[in-house]
Amino acid sequence: MRYVLLATLILVPIEAHAFFPIAALPLAAAFVAPAASTAISLGSIATIASGVLSAAGAVAGALSQRAQAKAQEQQAKLDASLEETATRQRDTIRRQELERTLGTIRAVRSGRGIDSPTAMAFMDEANENINSDRLVEFASGSQRVQDHLNTARNARSRGRLSLITGGINAALPLGQTAANVFS
Repeated sequence: MRYVLLATLILVPIEAHAFFPIAALPLAAAFVAPAASTAISLGSIATIASGVLSAAGAVAGALSQRAQAKAQEQQAKLDASLEETATRQRDTIRRQELERTLGTIRAVRSGRGIDSPTAMAFMDEANENINSDRLVEFASGSQRVQDHLNTARNARSRGRLSLITGGINAALPLGQTAANVFS
């Protein structure tokens, strides 16, 4: 009984309109004579099947890592959005606090008829302190947002890299299988 090797091509989607060829099984066109004259033993078929399964495992692992990285990216983007909202809310509260404080100082000054340089200096100092604290808190919140966005970008890069390394890890056993079977 004779067996004939048929070459197949495994494609893994990387982006919406691009495909990454993992490997031709196992790069057979370069190693196999015309199909009519190629006979393969059962041992060779088992070796080929083992190589294909190893490659499929590498591809599945890469796809799993990419899915995990994508989930981490989405979570980091959500965290960034929530942090940005919280930062804006804290800033609004600080602005309201500043307005209340300055309003209280103005009311006290007006009620007592105080219009001295000391009263104005006190109001300016309160304005500077509260505004300075507000700006520091806003900058800190903006930095946390940026940290979350950087985490999202890193996760996206990890996902892409996992596809590349998965492709390489899939091609290696196929290449070794080709070398073993056709040598």
